[in-house]
Amino acid sequence: MRRNNKLYRMRQYLKLIALSSFWGSSFLAIKFAIAEVPPIFAATLRMVVALSFFLLILLFRKKPRTITTKMLPRVWLTGLFSIGIPFSLLFLGIRDASVCFTGIMDGSVPLWTFLWLLVFARQLEPVTPTRFLGLLLGLGGILIIFYPHLSHLGGGLRGKILLVLMANAYAIGVLMNRMLFVGSKQMDLIENVANQT
Repeated sequence: MRRNNKLYRMRQYLKLIALSSFWGSSFLAIKFAIAEVPPIFAATLRMVVALSFFLLILLFRKKPRTITTKMLPRVWLTGLFSIGIPFSLLFLGIRDASVCFTGIMDGSVPLWTFLWLLVFARQLEPVTPTRFLGLLLGLGGILIIFYPHLSHLGGGLRGKILLVLMANAYAIGVLMNRMLFVGSKQMDLIENVANQT
């Protein structure tokens, strides 16, 4: 049993490293992509690739559908805030802002989620001192990581505004997803993401 636990943890760490490698370089890759093609086209292309990947997974898993036709409009609306709007704003905003600022805004999503939760969705989960402390620690971590680069936050105001809006759209999408999953405990995560994409 102990060996299996170590193997499981090792797999989780490897997944985290792989995810960090892809995620960490994605803003730089976006910056290069939009230098060659229009931002919305690049965002759409990224979503088409992601959707194709998720559809292949769903096809090969052969699990029964967990999202009913009646649920689809809510899932699609959630996808608009979780994926559609944020990715459009990301690809448009990063054109006029630095990759560093983009990373900071992406890292600020938990802050915006917390603020939206306080204002509109307190019934979803309790706001505890521990969660607030966790939020402050996370933001402190972002500042520590990006502090050496704070002088390189250049870029236009338009790009920065779009990226702040991106972070807020992601935050609203997070809360909408929480409401969606509270309403349906049986919903499959991959099917949900595929339908939102």
